[in-house]
Amino acid sequence: LFDLSTKNKLDLSCVKIHYASNKEELETYFNIYHKEYTFIRSDKKYQNKNINTVDFLDVVGKDYENVLMVIDTNYFYNKNKLASYDSSDNDYLNLKILYQGLTRTRENVVLIIYRNKMLFKELTNNLI
Repeated sequence: LFDLSTKNKLDLSCVKIHYASNKEELETYFNIYHKEYTFIRSDKKYQNKNINTVDFLDVVGKDYENVLMVIDTNYFYNKNKLASYDSSDNDYLNLKILYQGLTRTRENVVLIIYRNKMLFKELTNNLI
């Protein structure tokens, strides 16, 4: 995910990647995974009261069986390395937030790529 140039044969059976082109599709995925997954929210704009949600600031030192995270238009690949546009209203770097959330996972990860077709294509072409 973070470096596409390191092509290893990975067991990705515990990773699901979905694409959501609009808020309704995003909500649909939240509803699908709401019972078994913990949504680690990196941005307050992604809210859904039906899914167990944890803010990324609250996950340090904790682990979760199944984690769901949203990767939006703030992320892109630059020379096969994941990069991000960091917003001025957030004191934390997006890549560090994503890394922190993903490393809290014990079993399964769901990544929802939201409104970012280019990243979805690059990711799925290189990982799957």
